[in-house]
Amino acid sequence: MRFEHLGVLKPFLGLSVASRGSCAEPPGWLRRSIQGVSCFFLALLILAANVRPVQAAPPPNDTCNGAEIIPSNASFPYLTAITDISEATSYQDPPTPSCVFGDVSHSIWYKFIPRDTAFYTISSCTDAPTGTSVPDTVMAIYNSTVGCAGATNELPSNGTSLGCDDDSCGPGFTQASITTQLLLGNTYFIVVWQSGTQPALPGHSAVQLRIWKALPPRNDTALGAEELFVNRPVLGTTILAKDDYELASPDCFSGVKQRPSTAIGRDVVYTFTAPAAGDYSIKADHYNNSSVYDLVLYAAASIPAGPPPVAVTDCLAAANRNPASSAEEILCLPLAVDQKIYIFVDEDQFTPQGSTFSIEVRQCVRESESNGTWIAATPLSFGMEGSIAPANDIDFYSLGLFSAGSRLFAMVDGSAANITDFQMRAISISADSTNTLEYDYGNNDDLFGGLSSNLAGTRLTEAPAFLRINHLPYTTAEPYRLYAVVQPPMSAATVETEPNDTPQQANLAGNNYFYGSLAPPVPPRILSSDADVYGFSVDTLNGVSDLIFLSLDCDPLRDNTPINGKLELLDQAGNVLVVVDDENSSSSTTATTGSLIATSPFSPGEALVYRALSNGTYYARVSISPNANAASGSGDYLLSISKNGFLGDCGCNTPPSLANLTLTPSIYQQWPATLTGNILDYDIGQTHQVIINWGDGSSATTTNLPAGVTSFSLSHTYIKSSSNLPLTVLLWDDQAGIASTNLAVTVQPEPVSPRLISITPTNGYMLLQLSGSPGVTYRVQTSPGSDLWSDYASVVADQDGLLQIEDTTSPVPSQRFYRGIWP
Repeated sequence: MRFEHLGVLKPFLGLSVASRGSCAEPPGWLRRSIQGVSCFFLALLILAANVRPVQAAPPPNDTCNGAEIIPSNASFPYLTAITDISEATSYQDPPTPSCVFGDVSHSIWYKFIPRDTAFYTISSCTDAPTGTSVPDTVMAIYNSTVGCAGATNELPSNGTSLGCDDDSCGPGFTQASITTQLLLGNTYFIVVWQSGTQPALPGHSAVQLRIWKALPPRNDTALGAEELFVNRPVLGTTILAKDDYELASPDCFSGVKQRPSTAIGRDVVYTFTAPAAGDYSIKADHYNNSSVYDLVLYAAASIPAGPPPVAVTDCLAAANRNPASSAEEILCLPLAVDQKIYIFVDEDQFTPQGSTFSIEVRQCVRESESNGTWIAATPLSFGMEGSIAPANDIDFYSLGLFSAGSRLFAMVDGSAANITDFQMRAISISADSTNTLEYDYGNNDDLFGGLSSNLAGTRLTEAPAFLRINHLPYTTAEPYRLYAVVQPPMSAATVETEPNDTPQQANLAGNNYFYGSLAPPVPPRILSSDADVYGFSVDTLNGVSDLIFLSLDCDPLRDNTPINGKLELLDQAGNVLVVVDDENSSSSTTATTGSLIATSPFSPGEALVYRALSNGTYYARVSISPNANAASGSGDYLLSISKNGFLGDCGCNTPPSLANLTLTPSIYQQWPATLTGNILDYDIGQTHQVIINWGDGSSATTTNLPAGVTSFSLSHTYIKSSSNLPLTVLLWDDQAGIASTNLAVTVQPEPVSPRLISITPTNGYMLLQLSGSPGVTYRVQTSPGSDLWSDYASVVADQDGLLQIEDTTSPVPSQRFYRGIWP
């Protein structure tokens, strides 16, 4: 804004300025207001009253008539001028672009008449690179034969052109880029908007376009295949790619709710070599709003030869579950060490243009079936993968024991599932009660499965805590990824310090755990305009960046005063990477005891996960959703920031691990079984908690080990015989580091007492024959005739329960007694 003086100081309202030292008489209403005020100050008051704000001028290309010209004879790549859209208007704008479902504003115009028919890429992306700082841009192209008068006909989307784009590139995939065929001599108008109607933020209001003649992706065929590495996301595109590969058979579409496809669309190729033997998950997320972009993901052991499209015949696994989802995932593909595979990002149908996406390979940590009861719960690892199969399947995950008032932050990412309706409950189990601590359904943003769930700030008790996952339509569904951390009670959170409205003012704290409040609105607004920003560091170790998990508790006091919160992740430059703004803002404090299927209490929250692409300081921004009402338009919140499942920002917490885990070789009912193990944790001085679920329906045992203790030996008596009981061991350190393992336990019936059948002199020695239980090891003891018995040998009964042993003691004792015992 600038100010303009609108007139002279005198005369004004009948007031004249007298000579120095005296004042002319002001009107009565003014005299009463300024009694005792000096003439000089009075003059300043009058001058201030005579000044009004004046709107700064819009940019030159605010309208079609002022469109910036992209020269026909430009040398490509060509960069336009950098335009500040702060004062851009929507005057004479074309209709709302077809690829946007919300509002747009602050439009600017460009004009281009190509001198060649070719495919061109027109990008507003920061990483194109351009000077664009508007974090969320929208772009459309209009073809007109009558100049500006016809600049309302959006270029259609067909086999060679694409007329509109939103959310396909740049930091967080929220900026616009179009690759399309433009014809020689045609007149094209390009319009760029800011998404939404909010004022452009200072420092984030610049737009610049980069234009170049487009080529197919380098990895359009296997000759240019791009290499992938574990936990390193890569941005990719099928724009201008060809249909080089198709699937020969639908047989590799295994798993839940797959839709077999021959993948006749555009495709690109990646390679991956397994660094170790194990299971790997491959996930591709696409960011186009249109459901026409239906990705198909598949992996093969080799590349076939022949003219395109060539059939891939040795497919290892494939994914094509839902045409409307934002992701596809190959779930837990087993690979040998150094095994090389080819990964294809393809399409179910040949699309007009192709799409943009990110792709990432992760080591798969999968739930342990069957975990349909809390007794058989799978120890939870950060990012664990699960499936709901068969129908009505329920998955339980053990969290451990925590101090009363600790806060649970958890999210189910169901974005790659065939149906995203995953419900989640936090439950507690004690000797006298089983309770639903909190319930959620459909609290996620669409990016993470709109009907999936997150719990933010659930209060835990001192009883063992678990997560319970099920699928609402009571059908099969997969995959989902489960993320959870437990923070200390809210009293340990760092209280925000104002001002913290911008990244430059961001609050930082070592615990990355914040309690804050969004100030009440200033009338006539009904929603808070406050925004709170928190900074935290992101590091790369061996090329692998941190996996960020943000979770926002929108009713931290659990007093039915929730806010409708909006949570954003910003990069080092303040660009928005991810936004989650689910509309849910209701809560209930109604407690339900004695039930694991209760639908209350519940509370609103926002959550996101994001694998950082580079080092630096990132930011979490909390504000009120534009969808809020007056009741949810201001208030307090609790924010959890974690990286790789660990708390705090010190980077000192390395995952603990279990080593040398040994269980009594043979286990029998009614006799103690002993489990021993060692703890490896390079964070010196941490305490540990070992939680064992013995798998037989008994209560889990919890053992707290003080700092410095790195081994344990724990015993348990199984009452009944059984096969393949799921014994699980969960290890926690005091910084929320976790390790777990599972063992299958077979409990044999208690052996019968051994019975002596015969003692026969043979070759000058004594041959003993006994009967007992098959496979059981018995001890044979001897005695000279007193109560002093000593072990002579151990013998294993054969499959018929018979055993024999020869006493070769020399010389032969004149008197000796024998007996068989167990154990």
